[in-house]
Amino acid sequence: MTEGQSEETASAPEGVSVLRRNSDDVGWEYGVLVDVNNKDKVKCILCDKQMCGGVYRLKQHIAQEGKNAKKCQGVKTTKEKLLEAQEKCKKALDGAKRKREVKTVRELELREEVHVSRVGGSEEVTCVGSSEPHKLGPMDKWTKAIDPTTTKSESLTQQRLNKELWKERLHEVHKYIARSVL
Repeated sequence: MTEGQSEETASAPEGVSVLRRNSDDVGWEYGVLVDVNNKDKVKCILCDKQMCGGVYRLKQHIAQEGKNAKKCQGVKTTKEKLLEAQEKCKKALDGAKRKREVKTVRELELREEVHVSRVGGSEEVTCVGSSEPHKLGPMDKWTKAIDPTTTKSESLTQQRLNKELWKERLHEVHKYIARSVL
């Protein structure tokens, strides 16, 4: 057995051991693992339906919510137990949904507090990656820009990406001129 799992034979046929996850999650009260190696494949003990998607989908199945799971019919249990299971699973799903919403709101508030401005730091250039920025060398004056109007026979030679490099350099020059004018 691995950590987080325990053997239990209460809901299984005689002689067959079924693995349950040792978790505080409500869904594991109503489901068991089908395969030890596949933690996402679970079986509902209320109707014996097997499904992939883990305990979250099992709770959707029992609570009869969502579009991802077939609704539980509860053929192996009483109506009262099925309603109790539905109530517990709905509460668990709603709690998880509220927790996600609170987290999203908190992240948005944090993002609103952060103001990014480029004033004063325009001289700094940060390089992302391990390579050095491309510098002009003596051979750069003989390179050609990529010409999309070339014919098929001329396109047998590999074209170069210098047009984009020159466009970037021209943009940097324009920024430098704009800074000196202001």
